[in-house]
Amino acid sequence: MQLFDVVNTIGATVYFVIFILYLWLQQLPRMRDGSGCWALSILCFLLTRLTLLLLDDLDDKAAMTSFITLNMTGNFFLLVGALKFFAQSAYIKPFTSTSLVILAVTISLVYWSETRIYYALLFSLYNVILFLWLAGLLYQDKPQLNSVGLKVALVFSVIFALHWGSYPLLFQQTAVLPIAFLTGNLYTFIIHLAFITFILSEFQKRLVASEQKALDMAYHDSLTGLYNKRYMTTLFDQALLLAKRPHQMLAVIYIDLDNFKPVNDVAGHDIGDLVLKEVAHRLEQNTRSTDICARIGGDEFIVIVTHINQENHVREITQNLLKAISQPIPLEQAQATFTISASAGISMYPNHGQSLEELLFIADKTMYEVKHSEKGKFRVCEA
Repeated sequence: MQLFDVVNTIGATVYFVIFILYLWLQQLPRMRDGSGCWALSILCFLLTRLTLLLLDDLDDKAAMTSFITLNMTGNFFLLVGALKFFAQSAYIKPFTSTSLVILAVTISLVYWSETRIYYALLFSLYNVILFLWLAGLLYQDKPQLNSVGLKVALVFSVIFALHWGSYPLLFQQTAVLPIAFLTGNLYTFIIHLAFITFILSEFQKRLVASEQKALDMAYHDSLTGLYNKRYMTTLFDQALLLAKRPHQMLAVIYIDLDNFKPVNDVAGHDIGDLVLKEVAHRLEQNTRSTDICARIGGDEFIVIVTHINQENHVREITQNLLKAISQPIPLEQAQATFTISASAGISMYPNHGQSLEELLFIADKTMYEVKHSEKGKFRVCEA
């Protein structure tokens, strides 16, 4: 088998594999546009190699017409895919019109020109501009350019542009054409493989982000970002292991906002949600990283204080929390400032209970005793 046939056979095989990969990528959900056009691009290159295997005489005008048409169409879809992928679809229509005109002129020169150089120059110039444009698209999308795949595509787009720039000279040297075609096959393969790599890496990132979002929904309150009641139980069990050490205690602070209902009734639930978010933020700001902050519903919050050995420490922390909550909350969205207070009841492990359910019950009961006597205060369970 001649070297020319070997090159085209290798190219056809590689392009077929890439085409199948693109068809598979099309099945991935919610992917950015572009891979469909890249599949058409690689299909054109596959047909180009098959055409050259069947019509290996490029001196034949029909063979040359087929080669130029399929090659330009393949590169056309390569750039259109990139324009879609990088949200530059506005350029597709003028680019399509220009490409059709250049293709028509190039084919006309194949049939009417006495020498190859004229249509080779036009054919080469089209591809040089196309790959420089592709490199420009990749370079402009700098946030995505951190991807190895896009960096590789950028570098080889520039190299391929230089390769096409030398095409008119190579076209005159029949002996080096197989090497030029083999090099072109390699560059095309690398660019498409780089795009496939980037698509897969982007899909992987989406999977990781979706998994993280699912975990956040399972463990955190969707409004405030604090832990939810389910995960608070798990964290309490872990904290309890430390609290069982000698001279260690654990406290459950049950916090309920005073007169929060009027905020929702007057300003609306959207503003009420913003107030709750700010309260949650202040709770996190005034507790330690080892403490557990949770929202268990409505305007009720739980703070589990760990690593303490004196009851006074809990009193100080609770006082600071209530003071922080009572500070004015300015909201630009409502063009108003809200001032609320909170009441709190405190239960201690192991003095007031051995389980979270017992401690929550006692802290809740103590908190309601505070609300009925003097709102805005706190009390440690006396029993």
